[in-house]
Amino acid sequence: MSALKNIFSFGRGNKSSVTFLICFVLATCIWVLNSLNNSHATTVRIPVSYDLKFRDRATSQIPEFLEIDVKARGFTLMEFVKVSRRYKIRPLENSNFSTDTVMSSMDAVWPLMREFGKEIEITRIHPKQFFLSGNKSFSKKVAVKGNFRLKFKPSFLESGPFVFYPDSVFLFSSTPIPEEMKDIYTENIVFENADKDIFRKLKLQLPRGDYHLSSKESWLLIPIEPGTEITLEVPIISNNRYASEVFIPNYVKVTCLVPLSKFTGTKPGLFSFVTEASALNSDKVIVRLKRKPYWAGKIRWEPTTVKRFAKNIKSS
Repeated sequence: MSALKNIFSFGRGNKSSVTFLICFVLATCIWVLNSLNNSHATTVRIPVSYDLKFRDRATSQIPEFLEIDVKARGFTLMEFVKVSRRYKIRPLENSNFSTDTVMSSMDAVWPLMREFGKEIEITRIHPKQFFLSGNKSFSKKVAVKGNFRLKFKPSFLESGPFVFYPDSVFLFSSTPIPEEMKDIYTENIVFENADKDIFRKLKLQLPRGDYHLSSKESWLLIPIEPGTEITLEVPIISNNRYASEVFIPNYVKVTCLVPLSKFTGTKPGLFSFVTEASALNSDKVIVRLKRKPYWAGKIRWEPTTVKRFAKNIKSS
């Protein structure tokens, strides 16, 4: 009410001025509310606290801040920034100087992110992990590999490739790490009756020997959505470089399950079929699937064999 009185006082009885000011204030409020309701991105820096004894004896550079790029609706983003200002990361509660101490950055911010659930999306995080060196050791970067199986509910399937975060970790040892050791696998697990996105933390399996990891766990994201059947006609490609081949029929009818979001983007050119024969002069060959889009599931095709006619056989 006081604001309205000030507006009328400013207008001094001029109705046009008062109307203009009221409309301007309302338009500004609507614009601000609409802006806060849209998606925005910002960078947040979260301070990192260390044990003072460790700080004095650390032999490697230690980060003072964890920097994350986040994306969310304006209202959510304002609340997140407010809460993050009171949040501190303590990667080393009890100093251990005899061995290296490592911590995943995602583990460090998980208590903060858990309050906001899926309303906040992290697009970048730096550093990805804290490596607090206590003594010298051998290290090697290895890729994180899955060791799980998926069992979907009827008509559900993956809508995209699964993602690990982090997708690689450092393996540490007091002895040289073998050259052939390039991967680290997650725990063995089966996801039953999957019908929605899977977002889960999985433990990493430590190889036998004197090893430890920069992160004991990795986050797994598998996008899942309902699917629908689609039927396409895909031409058969000759896989014989010594002869010109003709197939009857010269195409296969492919039926597969695809996510609803990928239905219009699933084209015949994304599939590739080749033939396989036991001898060069075989008049009947088997049709094999060579390439398919990652989102296609429960693929079947007919015919599985076709007649083959060869001509212009080249001499060796």
